[in-house]
Amino acid sequence: MSWNFHTNQAESYEAYLVPTIFVPFTDALISSAGLRSGERLLDVACGTGIVSRMAAPIVGNSRSVVGLDIDRGMLEVARSVNTVQAGAIQWLQGDVASMPLESASFDVALCQAALQFFPDRPAALREIGRVLASTGRLILSCFCAIERNPAFDALASALQRHVGSEAAAMRHAIFAVGKLEELLGLLNKAGFIDNHPSLVRTTVRFPSPEDFLIRQIASQSPWLIGQLDQATRVALVDEIDSSLADFVDGDGLAFPMEAHVVEAFRRVE
Repeated sequence: MSWNFHTNQAESYEAYLVPTIFVPFTDALISSAGLRSGERLLDVACGTGIVSRMAAPIVGNSRSVVGLDIDRGMLEVARSVNTVQAGAIQWLQGDVASMPLESASFDVALCQAALQFFPDRPAALREIGRVLASTGRLILSCFCAIERNPAFDALASALQRHVGSEAAAMRHAIFAVGKLEELLGLLNKAGFIDNHPSLVRTTVRFPSPEDFLIRQIASQSPWLIGQLDQATRVALVDEIDSSLADFVDGDGLAFPMEAHVVEAFRRVE
């Protein structure tokens, strides 16, 4: 893959990360949710909409799925790539800590790999609880600690060494709620009970370590590209190639990723 790409961050996220990383984890999330036809579903922090797109055919009813995100650019891409029947998904811009939605209006909420990015996690979880019906449930996924996701651990180390702490911190942030005890504690404090965790482990593939590096930068920190001179790019590629050599096979780069998935129910007073 060339370093010369011209898509915006949301388009890069959809093109480069959704097929490789988020489709397999969405399969696991939806499987854990046990979705039923006719359920009203909220996709919290939907990004470019992969969870909504995969869930909508299961719940079935027109406009029974709402995909909510604070990022207008992500929602624009979600609308543009949507392949589900017209009207099945309502795309809504809003802050998860103060959603423009009625109380008790959903049977199930799905939240994939987003809790770690919420500025006020307890407030966001309480707000999700507010919009769920009394028998509603939340299925939430968070990536495990970065040490258990070796390709990203190597990427963060390389960025720290060759670019700086800000670039590395953005990778660590992805795994900021990586400890199951912390995740369960947040859910409990926000009023969720009967929390049932499971561990999801999948193999993620990219054509090469360099391709993985470039796609991550393009999708999550494209502003870096203009700051990287040729020598820095070469140094980054060399380190990633070396660090991930054990994960290269005849088909390219294949590395494990782990996430916690928790099914949680509202505490009814």
